[in-house]
Amino acid sequence: MSNYDQMLAMGQRLFLDWDQQEMIRRYRLEADENYLYLRFLGQRHRIERATGMVENLDAQRPAGFNASLSIFDYLCRDNVLPGMSGRWRAVNALKHTGQSNPSASGFHQRHADRMQDHIPALREALQELALAPFPQGDAACTFEVFPGFYAVFQFWEGDEEFPPSVHFLWDDNALSYLRFETLFYVMGGFLERIWTKIAEIEKNL
Repeated sequence: MSNYDQMLAMGQRLFLDWDQQEMIRRYRLEADENYLYLRFLGQRHRIERATGMVENLDAQRPAGFNASLSIFDYLCRDNVLPGMSGRWRAVNALKHTGQSNPSASGFHQRHADRMQDHIPALREALQELALAPFPQGDAACTFEVFPGFYAVFQFWEGDEEFPPSVHFLWDDNALSYLRFETLFYVMGGFLERIWTKIAEIEKNL
């Protein structure tokens, strides 16, 4: 069993140990006898109540590692949720982020380098996904992580002096909703969705 499979199994066990009725109440989830339902990155997902298996209903497939771990972390917490602050921060500038936390720059650079060759399709992808434009960036948007919980994606084109770059901004209260590590799962899931849409657009050119 790979490390990813082990982490996913731990997330499922964590979910099964929690009070699902409290999850439904706290997050106002749609639910029936077999499933809990919620949106993640703008797509409908459901969690099987008996096993913790997560499905992406819009894509009609099992949810991937990034989506599943993000959903488990979001639902399985008992701290007070402060609401969104309306203040945007880079990952390492968030409240309660320690100096030893890794930088996101290396995580994003390979995506930025690749996006430099797909800028028209990137812009079209953001439009087709109905993501709200963000004023700072050569291709940028605000996107919904979970209902009422937003983040920002920014792509800056490279030139003779600077390489292309990708940045994400988070609400100052983001770490009350997700662990620091989980923000990377969300960013990974968002980038996966963007690349899928870019591939669809370029296939139809």
